[in-house]
Amino acid sequence: MPSPEPLYIALFMDEIRERVRVEMAAFEEQLPDLLRHHPGKWIVFRDKTVHSTHESEAAAYSAAVKEFGYAGGFVIAQVLPRPPTPLTAAFLFTA
Repeated sequence: MPSPEPLYIALFMDEIRERVRVEMAAFEEQLPDLLRHHPGKWIVFRDKTVHSTHESEAAAYSAAVKEFGYAGGFVIAQVLPRPPTPLTAAFLFTA
């Protein structure tokens, strides 16, 4: 029998996207602390917390799917400094 996971993902895609958006925002907010404790590592981030650290993206992805499933709403990211986002002159000088 095929796995029910693809159907679940299809039915709850909006909720999964929203969860990932929230988790990504939390990751970005915690990035300065993450850089101190896990520089260069690949992390599995969910529930606004680091669940595991890894040497490679593939290892992080495997661990995340094993723990949370394909529709787990997790973030896998390498802990690296983010360059500042440049603002355009049009943004700066419009009312």
